[in-house]
Amino acid sequence: MRRGNGNARLDADKILTAALAIADRHGLSGMTLRMVGAELGADPTSIYRHFASKEALVAAMADRLFGEVAAADYPEDWRERFIAIGRAARHVYRSHPTIVDVLANQPEESPSLIAINELSIGCLVEAGLDPVQVGLFHQLLSSYVIGTGVLEASWDGFGDGARDASRRAYSALHPREYPNCVAFAWAMFPEADDVFEFAMGILLDAVTGLTAQAARAKKSAATASTTTTRKKA
Repeated sequence: MRRGNGNARLDADKILTAALAIADRHGLSGMTLRMVGAELGADPTSIYRHFASKEALVAAMADRLFGEVAAADYPEDWRERFIAIGRAARHVYRSHPTIVDVLANQPEESPSLIAINELSIGCLVEAGLDPVQVGLFHQLLSSYVIGTGVLEASWDGFGDGARDASRRAYSALHPREYPNCVAFAWAMFPEADDVFEFAMGILLDAVTGLTAQAARAKKSAATASTTTTRKKA
């Protein structure tokens, strides 16, 4: 813990950096404004000049983390860009497991999530989806990133050997009662990165498949219209 004279000059960015460091070490419940002030060598009451409450500070912490996702550089190709955005957002959850609930419940109207959504929706529009499909796939993919981020943060908390331990437990089940679990225990609980890349590939292949299907239908309709026009002529 840092010590100061209580007169350190504060700004919102310094406060957020300190608050995130404390939350990562002690959890959200262990983060107090007094601890943040002590981390900065400042009177904790001075934090109220920037944040009206601990709740406001916590919301700003989440928005800052997602803001880093929105501000990153991404590939030009829509598919690579979308996957990279998903990876970056997922990394936020895994890097800050002590505030994962706050991250998962950040309002969609928060500035940084709006910025991320602008980027990801743009990818889907560029892919060629119609408006309804854009909404459906955006919700589907966002839900997957949030869900897998929360799940993986939980797995990470159990340590590196958690997946191996679960595989061993499944292998030890009674083979007559649980034949499938025992037979496939070695393949269960794969590494998080492998699952993420596999799932994103499947979902984005579905996007590509729908746009290709729409293109074929449009071409077929155009051909039929031309044929009808020629017959009338």
